[in-house]
Amino acid sequence: MRLLALTAAFALSLAVGAPAAPAAGDPHVVGTFAMSGVVTKAYNVRGEYRGQRVKRTWLFKAICSVPASCERLVVTRVRGPGMSDTITLRRVSTGLYKGTGTYAIPLECGGEQLPAGGSGRYSLAVHIRKSQRVQKVRFATRIAADYKSLSRVNHTRCPGLLGADAASYRGRAVTVPGRPSATFTYTRASIQVPTFSFEDSSAAGRGGAAIVSRHWDFGDPSSAAANADSSATPSHTYLTPGVHTVTLTITDANGLTATNSRQLDASSNPAG
Repeated sequence: MRLLALTAAFALSLAVGAPAAPAAGDPHVVGTFAMSGVVTKAYNVRGEYRGQRVKRTWLFKAICSVPASCERLVVTRVRGPGMSDTITLRRVSTGLYKGTGTYAIPLECGGEQLPAGGSGRYSLAVHIRKSQRVQKVRFATRIAADYKSLSRVNHTRCPGLLGADAASYRGRAVTVPGRPSATFTYTRASIQVPTFSFEDSSAAGRGGAAIVSRHWDFGDPSSAAANADSSATPSHTYLTPGVHTVTLTITDANGLTATNSRQLDASSNPAG
């Protein structure tokens, strides 16, 4: 019988480890990075050799307790045609994230294809090298990474050593996130009733980070707590007639903000 490692692999588990150190304002690592790698070790790994240069695409998602503090990175690595895995890294020091992960290795044994015939365990470290500020948030623009195969295990009845490999990478952000754009519309219930319905029509910024919070100020301080709202489609009944300035402030998942203000007339017979 013979053992043949196939070309596809996928993630089975995420990294685990010690609690993350406080992230005191480290740059966020988010979005897509174009990676250039060099294989530094290749022992009995089909299709790999030491010194081989590879191009890869990695996708990062930062997990932050507050916008300025990111304790974890979720990394989806494209490893080759049809191959990818996902790993969660934890912050261990300033600008450095590490973690370990496992993946299934499809194997062929005795003419049978086994999607999880083997398993591999590896470590990954990501170092932030350069960053760029957008508003008050810094985003990584250049990173370095080290990959190392820790073990590969053959679970089939066919004999065969799966080998080990390692590689070093350098990467740049394909797109640096941009601030969102705040805008909204409103309608009035009737001329007699000064109740207005509002709808947030804001757009995500460069990179597509979702809008995660809103703050409305209806410009009607006499209404006390009712002068503010945080929903996407609030309504407000004005207690004071006349012209009011409504302000919407939005914040996206990266901690970037935008504000927009418009005036409306809450009089019983508004101009125009």
